Amino acid sequence: MKIAVGNSRMEKRWKNQDISREDFKNTIRTTKRTTETVLEYRKMNKAQQDTIKDVGGFVGGALREGKRRNGYVLWWNI
Repeated sequence: MKIAVGNSRMEKRWKNQDISREDFKNTIRTTKRTTETVLEYRKMNKAQQDTIKDVGGFVGGALREGKRRNGYVLWWNI
């Protein structure tokens, strides 16, 4: 199946990839943990929280020109 992956929500160009369903399941099975405590996280402002939790992501389909924008999704797999 095809997915597009990015290292940050701010990344301009996401990379389209072919990945097996098994590899995809193994990738999303593990949560990425950060080092702050819940109390520390709650004391942060919204911008700080967004930065800490911005560890990348995926789009469940292919993107035209690697752009994650309205009208650029070629098709969905998920």
